Amino acid sequence: MTEKNNPDVFTAAQDAQLLKLKQEDNKTWKEVASALGKPVGNIKKRFHEIKLKDEVELRKEQERKAKTEAAKAKAEQAKADRAKAEPVTMSYADYMKAQAAKRAAPAEEKTEPQVAEATEEQDREYIVLQPDENFSHDEVSAQSFHWVH
Repeated sequence: MTEKNNPDVFTAAQDAQLLKLKQEDNKTWKEVASALGKPVGNIKKRFHEIKLKDEVELRKEQERKAKTEAAKAKAEQAKADRAKAEPVTMSYADYMKAQAAKRAAPAEEKTEPQVAEATEEQDREYIVLQPDENFSHDEVSAQSFHWVH
């Protein structure tokens, strides 16, 4: 029995013809079976296999697109968050203390910046602290470093 005459085996050309006859030409199952020379049951089975395969591939493609769009949206949100980050003013001495505490902390443990209260004796040199690889936007904005004389 040749592959073309085997009722369980369909070639790519037969699959294409099956889809065309059924979907585009709106032929009955009996007409499609006659045109392909295969039993009606095998034609129906193959048609549903093709449709299921197409639906699975379409669903996977939609999931890939959704993941890509979610990743893009997350990146855009992170970019927007960085752009609107409010600078925080603190003394240089306090900034250096916070940096030293950050370096001294174990790698897996996140630490809050250690900031001492301002005193008259402290150096009044100020810097603007921006979120960076040492402190996230949340860590920086959670601190209140505005001193009033």
